[in-house]
Amino acid sequence: MPATSSRIGGGANRLSTLADEILQQILSFLPAHEAVRTCVLARSWRNVWKLMRRLCITGTSTPASVQQVGWFVSRLFFIRHCELDKAPLDACKIIFEDFGDHDDPLISSHLTRLELNGIQFIRSFADFSSCPALQDLQCSKCDFTRVAELVSPSLKWLMITGCCFGQRSRLRISAPHLVSLKLDDPSVDRTPLLESMPDLVGAYVRTSCNMDSCYCADRMDCTHIMGGGSDSETDSDVEISSGDDDDNSIVKSVLLGGLSEATNLTLMSVDTMYIFRRDLRWCPTFLKLKTLLLNDYWCGPDDCRPLACILEHSPVLEKLIILFSRNVEPEYKVEMKGCLDNSIKRPIAISEHIKIVKVKCNMVNERFHNLMKFLQVSLNI
Repeated sequence: MPATSSRIGGGANRLSTLADEILQQILSFLPAHEAVRTCVLARSWRNVWKLMRRLCITGTSTPASVQQVGWFVSRLFFIRHCELDKAPLDACKIIFEDFGDHDDPLISSHLTRLELNGIQFIRSFADFSSCPALQDLQCSKCDFTRVAELVSPSLKWLMITGCCFGQRSRLRISAPHLVSLKLDDPSVDRTPLLESMPDLVGAYVRTSCNMDSCYCADRMDCTHIMGGGSDSETDSDVEISSGDDDDNSIVKSVLLGGLSEATNLTLMSVDTMYIFRRDLRWCPTFLKLKTLLLNDYWCGPDDCRPLACILEHSPVLEKLIILFSRNVEPEYKVEMKGCLDNSIKRPIAISEHIKIVKVKCNMVNERFHNLMKFLQVSLNI
């Protein structure tokens, strides 16, 4: 005991005996402003923080100035840039709490991947045009109610989950080079509008009950624009108003037009949503679509018209999967697989390339039986 006390009391610095790589790993768990302060501990610590491969930049627990944090971050990366050849930066986590100033757009020529959680977008903060290297953007539980557009000419992968959108106008998503899209939209606001994405390969889009809901008996012919609970008949100054079918005018499609170049699609919704069925009135042709996964939303009404419509506009489709659920579940109690008989003429123009049709459910109901009849009559399964 006395010997141990003597070593501790003598001021032995065991941390300083560790390899620099281990010290850098330890410092990476600290907020950046605290990691920088370790340079005053001893001469051997002076440059350790400069070689950290992971940075965590945080605000304070009280409202702070964007300029103050910006100055620190600018100095941090200026000094850190000199060490890039020795220790490239692998990850940078940024956590802000409260700021009083306006949000300006991000400007970075090196940023390639960005994850945002719980961020409120204001003014032009969702414009990533000044981030020419940005390819991967993930937004979770963010607030888009105060911006009109999400713009990125370089983005390839976009994931938006659990976010809030405007109730009076749609967020327009402009990402022409997008390859992969996940739009999981359980909010009660209006569904975002997707602009053209000619490079799109795969997309997962799930909508829930929101302001784009109505209770019309036939939502394929629905003329609601704002939804059944609104007195307004106009969607916005760039969208079709009810009853106007002028092809020379304005954007008619909210989702399907932007998804029309995809090779693989997952489209899921609840029954009261009318956006998909409204889009089918001006359904695009899916010239590249090979695999299509739908839920039973597409099997109503009894004649499965929404399903028939999208199949008629998918001339090279090879695989069709229909799930009787609101989410993609790992297992189902009932799973059926069928093959098409191409020797028999079909009553509707459906891709002759379809090889596999799968149907999965946990409970057999009337809609399931209606689907079976449709598949037998229309697809010769």
